[in-house]
Amino acid sequence: MQPETAAGASAAFQEQLARAVRRADAGEIGGLAPERLAVYARLVRNNVHSFIRRCYPETARHCPPEQWAAAQEGFIADGRARSPYFQDIPGEFLAYCREVFRLPEHLLELMRFEHSQLLAETAPTPPDNSFEWDEDTLLRLSPAALLADYPFDPSAETPDFQADPATLLVWQDNEGSVYHSRLDPVDAVLLAAAATPLSQTQICSRLAAVAGTNDSQWQPEIARRWQQWVDADVLLPEPQA
Repeated sequence: MQPETAAGASAAFQEQLARAVRRADAGEIGGLAPERLAVYARLVRNNVHSFIRRCYPETARHCPPEQWAAAQEGFIADGRARSPYFQDIPGEFLAYCREVFRLPEHLLELMRFEHSQLLAETAPTPPDNSFEWDEDTLLRLSPAALLADYPFDPSAETPDFQADPATLLVWQDNEGSVYHSRLDPVDAVLLAAAATPLSQTQICSRLAAVAGTNDSQWQPEIARRWQQWVDADVLLPEPQA
């Protein structure tokens, strides 16, 4: 029988420690007193619960308390994290609730919206928007802006899970504030198109081709909307190579 190596002993200790945290079962491990281990396990579990609570306050309101508590305990006990960072816990929890625990679809959609606000908040802050641009300047959707379709409006004060589908934009401005807006069909098309660099002239031409009209008919309205999203730090100039 081969003697246990230091690396093997360390791996075994880490596995036992993880099991103690996951199961909230603090027996003696590697010479650590159960009382000290219990404190450590409680701190880790409280951190996980705290990140989930801060990211998903609305989902918690609409989910039966027993089901929400069971989802969190199941995640701690059986979840397999794909990231070592605490800030990624809410995303890992969403994946667990979707793939393993299988929360109802309307709750998953509400979680997806709430998680998008965290993603916008933790994205790099956009640069100052005081740049020169005209109708031929290539603009693109900010990396701190997230556009998504939902089967209902999850941003409503009291979401109606049977309501009409909605397209929502969540974004961070250059001062670090996070906003969200329900988009009308025109803005939804404009911002979806801006996922790749696009100029005002190009989008007017595309809309005219679809509608069978002249480009000039679209220019005043598109210019107004383009300016609105530039001012909001949603549209940024394409970086120069």
